[in-house]
Amino acid sequence: MTYCHNFEVQRRFSQSNKPVNVTRRLAEFLFGSGPNIMAENYFSNVNLAREPAMSYVGNVRKKKRELLRAFVATKGGKSNTSVFGFNYKLTIVLAVPSSQKNIILLSTLHNDKAIGPGSGNIGKPEIITFYSLN
Repeated sequence: MTYCHNFEVQRRFSQSNKPVNVTRRLAEFLFGSGPNIMAENYFSNVNLAREPAMSYVGNVRKKKRELLRAFVATKGGKSNTSVFGFNYKLTIVLAVPSSQKNIILLSTLHNDKAIGPGSGNIGKPEIITFYSLN
């Protein structure tokens, strides 16, 4: 079950309505209690993932400035491959499930190149399996 605990009515000019600021305001009552925040690509941000005392898993848009060029690769890569990047407590994975699709995920929960259980010979990274289940 999913419950709504906190919400915000969009107001004009009173506060910043940038996705990272909205996400931070909605989750700030959880900071310090060790929550796990899951976010879609519109709300995902490297700076938000670096917040202390919380874990973060989110889908990332290819156009984010914080990403290295290796993770913004265009379509047409080799199928069923993954590229991992590690930086302090952040892990970024670029997964190519098919030659026509790329998936970029950011996680502070995962810190290795683990392949998810039950992914068989496809070799789906554990970060993607975790994100899909939640």
